[in-house]
Amino acid sequence: MLHLIPQPQIVREYEKTFCKENICACRLCMPYEDDRIQQAIEKAWHGITIQKTEGSDMYASFGGHVKSISDKTRQILLEHGDSYYISLEQEGAYVFSFCVAGLFYGIGTLRQILNYNDTVNCCEIIDYPDIKMRSAYFDLRQGFPKFENLISYVELLAEFKTNTLMIEYEDKFPFEQHASLKHPNDAFADEQLRLVLDTARQNFIEVVPLQQTFGHLEYVLKQEEYMHLRETPDDLGELCPCRPESLALSCALIDEIAAKHPDNRYIHLGCDEVWSLGSCETCKGHYGENKGQMFIDFVNKLISHVCDLGKQPIIWHDMLGHCGEAEIARLDNRVFVMIWLYEAAGIQQPIAALTELFRKYDIAVFGACAVRSNDGHDTQNHPKIEARIKNIDAWAAAAKKLEIPFVTATNWTAGFAMGTPYGIYETSIYPMYYCGEKLWNQGSETDTFLKRFLKLFHGIDDMEANGGGDNPAYAHSYVPNALEHCSREDYYALMQQIAGRATRHKEIAALISTVKKFDALTRDFHCASSYLYRYQLFQNQTVEMVSLRKRTKTKMENFFAFRPVLRAALEQFLPQEMAELYLASRYFVPEMIYREIYKNILNDEQ
Repeated sequence: MLHLIPQPQIVREYEKTFCKENICACRLCMPYEDDRIQQAIEKAWHGITIQKTEGSDMYASFGGHVKSISDKTRQILLEHGDSYYISLEQEGAYVFSFCVAGLFYGIGTLRQILNYNDTVNCCEIIDYPDIKMRSAYFDLRQGFPKFENLISYVELLAEFKTNTLMIEYEDKFPFEQHASLKHPNDAFADEQLRLVLDTARQNFIEVVPLQQTFGHLEYVLKQEEYMHLRETPDDLGELCPCRPESLALSCALIDEIAAKHPDNRYIHLGCDEVWSLGSCETCKGHYGENKGQMFIDFVNKLISHVCDLGKQPIIWHDMLGHCGEAEIARLDNRVFVMIWLYEAAGIQQPIAALTELFRKYDIAVFGACAVRSNDGHDTQNHPKIEARIKNIDAWAAAAKKLEIPFVTATNWTAGFAMGTPYGIYETSIYPMYYCGEKLWNQGSETDTFLKRFLKLFHGIDDMEANGGGDNPAYAHSYVPNALEHCSREDYYALMQQIAGRATRHKEIAALISTVKKFDALTRDFHCASSYLYRYQLFQNQTVEMVSLRKRTKTKMENFFAFRPVLRAALEQFLPQEMAELYLASRYFVPEMIYREIYKNILNDEQ
């Protein structure tokens, strides 16, 4: 089996074995110059000799191998955007495409084949994506990576053929006209933003900036100069649409985003979860209880402004649920409505119904699944993988069936800017790869995904029953029935046992193992804490106090002893202040319980 992610659409293997040593020289033929292809080849095979030539075809030939492609194969490639063809014969390799992006993806697949597969059979590959725009998501509100890591993650997206990246900068954006909104320590400098955009372009990734314009504006509306624009004083992130200054502020923020993304087509305007819409007396005076009309009127002005800038606006769909069809018919249909549904089950029918409704009024539809979402766990340390995989599967199937051209895999760091961090970016890479595969090839083999990911990302091949291998720290880890009997949902539990075997991305493997250990210690702590109510009921009974000390002491102490271990793991990936925020979110309340109840009461009575 070829270890590839995404799994290609069509693979025909032959009995002959490909000789990897033939990848020593490349003839690159293109009808026009594009430095990204040469750089992709040089990055994949250091020191390779490249001979460039101009021609009507677009291909990369390694070892002198050139393949005559059948008319049937050419027709398949022409029917799908970003498609490519690979031929591996004993004498060399040949990658062909009708477009430069397809050639880039073909070279990426060839790199995976040769770098991550020990023995390679000669083969033919015909490949193309099911979904045209396959998007990842950077949520920079909380738990954002160190900048140098973030750049490497942009490059990583291209490995599983992501071609779009939505970025919610929030206060990390290098505002100029609104400099007071910038994070004092972690806002990008202009040259850092340019590096992000240049790295994305180099990897055929289109950046879509998301600038909140209606809700989720906590980082703006907490500022004293903008507080008066809140819908109500207690709704920290929601803008009153009936104040003229509100539209002026949102448009000014859009202008700054657009100016620093001159080559990007889209701007996402947010416009979701404006829970307090229509609550203030000004709004009621203008619209009464007609929240739908109020929402449409404000959003139409935002849409018009973005279009005047030569950009294409996107909004989330959820607030349109307040609108009847008469209001939806008034929505400026130059907008793209992005449906976000994150449930694990039962979403295909709502996706179809919403798509039909918006298309009825000539409104184009995009979609959003989630590789990390709340899932009822504010303090999750990694994505709740069972729910995320089911959600991704449902969206991939629905998007292909309904021909939705753009699906983003949202990856939330918290429910809102002042919320509890869900986990750090590195813990979400596994479902990101899974989503990348499913958006490329909805019919890929799910039962081999875990095995392929471990091989490609961590360098972990099939395992004996003893999962620890030669690492003494894992010598007693037991992986039942070897790897092929593990399911795709087993990744996080499995990494706690086999992280020591990783030869690639070892630090991320160790991080996953650390947060899984922390999960167990957290459960033990809360289990121990759950007994403390008995102090209130039976505080004069010695036997109860002895029992409480016995059941709480070790578990609580183990939980707190792990704090420096967790800190060290986090500080590898997060800026220091974000590591501190994460630790506080996990330890502040337990420390209060320990200090106020256990130490002050139970310990004092010994």
